[in-house]
Amino acid sequence: MSEHIPAWKRIGLKVQEELHNDPLALTEHLESGKVTNKQAKQLNKRKRAAATETGKEDGSTEKKPPKRVKVAKSEKPPPPEKDQLVYLKAYTDDLSNWKFSKQKQNWILKHIRVIEDQYEQYLVNYLVGLQGGSRDRLVEELKKVMESWNTAQLEYKKKLLEPKDRVERAEEAQKEEEQKASKELDAITKSKKNKQPPAKKKTEEVESVDADYALRARKIVLAITEEQITLEGIDNAEEETKEEPTAAVVEEEEKEESKEEEEEEEKATESKEDDTIKSELETKKEKKSAKKEKKEKKEKKKSKKD
Repeated sequence: MSEHIPAWKRIGLKVQEELHNDPLALTEHLESGKVTNKQAKQLNKRKRAAATETGKEDGSTEKKPPKRVKVAKSEKPPPPEKDQLVYLKAYTDDLSNWKFSKQKQNWILKHIRVIEDQYEQYLVNYLVGLQGGSRDRLVEELKKVMESWNTAQLEYKKKLLEPKDRVERAEEAQKEEEQKASKELDAITKSKKNKQPPAKKKTEEVESVDADYALRARKIVLAITEEQITLEGIDNAEEETKEEPTAAVVEEEEKEESKEEEEEEEKATESKEDDTIKSELETKKEKKSAKKEKKEKKEKKKSKKD
């Protein structure tokens, strides 16, 4: 006679058999804590198979998104034009649809120096139309820019006139210019990293005026007030180069003149009968002395001006 198994015990035995044969029955199987490595592998395999079957039945197969194709720099489209520059161009090209914006005007006034050359004529046309106090303040600021450029150029000329070797003076001037350029680049890179404009004092802004900014300031002031302002080192650069030749050129000219004089003197001594050669030599000596006197007078005038 087989032993009689009560109903509650038979139900428990069936549950144990199901868990042993079907590891997908997770709720109680995992709580027991008796999961072997083999059972875990079988469980993962059955899970994957069940997921793929359900995906095929639904018709939804998951696909990885395609990788983004890299585009060469030459093929990349240009960056979009800034709203402030579109506003600036519209003042000249499409004035009927143009609308005033105080915020954009303030941006233009702050970035006069940085605006690209292709927008320079649009900038001049817009600034000519300014009225009231903003117009007067702009003219004063641009005149200060030109004054700072002229003072910097005069100081540079004074340094060159100091009694030093010309090579040393040129090297010192180059070093100063390189230091200024490196400081400006450092300030720009720091501002880009922090995403903030470089904080400069007014004195520093005045000292770091370059030729492009000075020329742009003069162009704007001329268009607004019709006042022509000279810029040192730019307007009179050609005259200075013509009046003051370099030291190497002067030395070569003097050597050539001395050689010609020696050759002519030798010819004169050999041919005593030709008095014309002697007279030519005398006239050349007189011309040379006259040239020296003119040079001395020019140097005296320049020293008085400085």
